[in-house]
Amino acid sequence: MGKEPDKSKPVPSVPDSSGSKTPTDVPVGSNDPKLVKIEPADGAKVKWYVNLPADETKKQGRDVTVKAYVEPKAAGVAVYFFIDQDNVSSRTISEDSEDLAASVAAKLDKTSVKTDGEGVAAVKFKLASYGGDKYRIYASLKKDAAKGDAGNVQTCEVEVWRKINYELEVMARPDTGDYSDLACMGTLAEKWKDLFIEASSVGDDSKPKFQIVTQADIKKGDYQKAFRKGATEPAYLQILYVHDISLGIKEETYEQKLKAVPEGSSYTDDVSVDYTGYVFDPKDWFISCSWKSGSKSGKFKKDDKNDDVTLALGVKAKDGTTVDRITIKSTSVAEVRSPRADVTITLKFKHMSVLAGYSYGDTAVVACAPVVRPKLATDDARNSLMTCLLHEAGHSLGLAMKATARKKAKNLAKANITYEKGGLHCHEASDTCVMFDTIPQTSPVRDPSFGDYCKDAMRALNLTKPGTAGSF
Repeated sequence: MGKEPDKSKPVPSVPDSSGSKTPTDVPVGSNDPKLVKIEPADGAKVKWYVNLPADETKKQGRDVTVKAYVEPKAAGVAVYFFIDQDNVSSRTISEDSEDLAASVAAKLDKTSVKTDGEGVAAVKFKLASYGGDKYRIYASLKKDAAKGDAGNVQTCEVEVWRKINYELEVMARPDTGDYSDLACMGTLAEKWKDLFIEASSVGDDSKPKFQIVTQADIKKGDYQKAFRKGATEPAYLQILYVHDISLGIKEETYEQKLKAVPEGSSYTDDVSVDYTGYVFDPKDWFISCSWKSGSKSGKFKKDDKNDDVTLALGVKAKDGTTVDRITIKSTSVAEVRSPRADVTITLKFKHMSVLAGYSYGDTAVVACAPVVRPKLATDDARNSLMTCLLHEAGHSLGLAMKATARKKAKNLAKANITYEKGGLHCHEASDTCVMFDTIPQTSPVRDPSFGDYCKDAMRALNLTKPGTAGSF
């Protein structure tokens, strides 16, 4: 009698006459390693904040550790990793290719790894820095595996996001209250969300007192420095809502001659002058106001007890325009009241040239007075200031960087048309993009939005450190 086979061990299949293997009582490969799971595990989509300091436990940074597990546990099993490109967002930065520059593109540090003694193969997947890209990694024991093959395992979907930590400061109004009703951070968050940027509030509102802020103050950092309580946070942006941003103070002289009024005639009108092109600091605009009639002269009083000269902002003129009006109470001086001789009134005052908004480093400043002076409807005022905020914050985050920096970036031929010919502002979408200008060009003010090119550029910017030129 021959020796009975040992049924405790696998027996190889034997080819039949057709060349196919015939099954035996123990299937071949039952003890071969199989992929049983992968991390991050398949499931709900995960947001990953690529511009924040690397910390995989917080889903920050560009690196994601991917681990594939085989069973039975065995060392030396080759595992192959692949990037699933099917759901990657479309982009238009490049006119001839959707490929990102190598420094910001997604990549695996290895495409095949052998398992360790615990049956684990691990690779590092570096996410692209382009907001909205979606990635899955799948692993296989086959070198030429395709997505969906039997035996593959795949990760959850990882979506590329960025986070900006903003600190908001809202100035007091010149009269009462402040401008917080015009600072709509919820709207900002929604606008940025569409660009895969999460807005997170840090620090607190220091509620600055009313003052006229100059462009020079902002450039020096003197003004905003006192309020920077959240500046230690990564990806920090300071947002300031102020009354006006002054380019400098100018002195002006206005002179008006009043004709003589004879006895028996009546003249009781005050002298007023309207301005539309000047901006006034309501707390610091008056220099002097005097009168002269023949050999007599004097001054109109303006002090704590007397107010012969007043300034009213945002007054409706007879023709319907909105003006700032200076009124001189001519009846307060006997020599100017009727009857009188010829009188010359000389007014000296200060006014400013101003900006609607300004961006410097990691500070975006919005001036509220340009929408308060004409007394826009509340929705128009908010949309106008949101246009300004998106515009100035866009500069701080890197849009419209210097031409030399743009020329060094890859796939930016279109930017030369979009920005350089527009004086560092966007002309790609006519006047409909918020990067066209700080002042909305329509009335009523449309809901502010980025044009297609600037949307794409905002998604491509490197937002690790706002206040420096963005990197596409």
